[in-house]
Amino acid sequence: MTRSTWTVSVLLAALGVAGGAALVATGSGEPARAAVEAPVLVVSVLDVQPGDVSVSVQGTGVVTPAQEVQLASRVSGPVVWTADLRPGRTVLEGETLARIDPTAFEASVADARSGVAGAREALALEDGKGRVASLEQQLIGGETSPLAQRDPQRASAKAKLVAAEAALAKAERDLADTRIRAPFDGVLVDSSVERGGYLATGSSVGRLVGSQTMWVQLPLPLAKADQLDLPGYNATEGSEAVLRLVGAEGSRAGRVVGVAGEVDAATRSIDVLVAVQEPLDPALGPVLLPGSFVEVTVAARSLPDAVRLPSAALHDGGSVWTVSREGELSREAVQLRWREGDHVVVAGLLGVSRVVLSHSGSLLEGAVAQVMP
Repeated sequence: MTRSTWTVSVLLAALGVAGGAALVATGSGEPARAAVEAPVLVVSVLDVQPGDVSVSVQGTGVVTPAQEVQLASRVSGPVVWTADLRPGRTVLEGETLARIDPTAFEASVADARSGVAGAREALALEDGKGRVASLEQQLIGGETSPLAQRDPQRASAKAKLVAAEAALAKAERDLADTRIRAPFDGVLVDSSVERGGYLATGSSVGRLVGSQTMWVQLPLPLAKADQLDLPGYNATEGSEAVLRLVGAEGSRAGRVVGVAGEVDAATRSIDVLVAVQEPLDPALGPVLLPGSFVEVTVAARSLPDAVRLPSAALHDGGSVWTVSREGELSREAVQLRWREGDHVVVAGLLGVSRVVLSHSGSLLEGAVAQVMP
């Protein structure tokens, strides 16, 4: 073996010994690797404490009039005058909208008054005859018979007077009905009468909707409707409401006045009536005409011993994760009491709690997490 060959052999042997020592040091047959630290679990939290939580109910509906009537003529005759009957015009209670020729009705009133006067005269005459008969009978002595006192004749005269007075009342009512008047403050939706036309009894004159009050019907689940103050059911005064006209600025104040109809068997919902006063007054907010589409928010009763959380904090519909002051995670069972947009209201937490809102990894019972500042 040459000197150079011997030198290479010694070097290879030394390398082999060093490699074996390295394997022994790592305790395995693989090369040593650097230690990797597990990532820290980071969470964001919300500090909450149970108490009374105010909630509300949201819904949409269509504005409808609380009062609506199809105006019709109560008597027949030619139309001699009309007011401005353009659709959309506001009218006041008692305002005359059209007049039928009253001539024939005035004559009927005169005839009826004459009939009443004649009937009163006939009754007075019979009363006088009856008194004379009583005096004569007293002079000759003995009992006076009803016939002698003309009681049947007086009863007949009284009945004729009653009939004459009723005929007069009808004639005066018919005369008053020649003026077609608005039965309440409202808005004319349409009209079907013109000067020079002829109206028969029952003929349509137009349609009038009330302007004092409008209604909105909100279909709500029974569970949410039960949280409202409903007059006639669970309260004397209804819950307050705010109405916003879709596509317009501003809002209107309203109030729950009751429920309409019955429970829908398929959806288990009920229509809640929300009333708005003076809906056509622009000084009070957007004008609400019949048929307007509105968004309604109704204040509900507060929920006791509850907290409001973002929906993302609720897991599986019945639990939340909390973090202790030491950073330890715990899963807490809660009861879902209310859903409102992207928030929920739950009950079951005791005292001040730090509820996990978001997290950087898997949540495990008893694990330690770092709370974001």
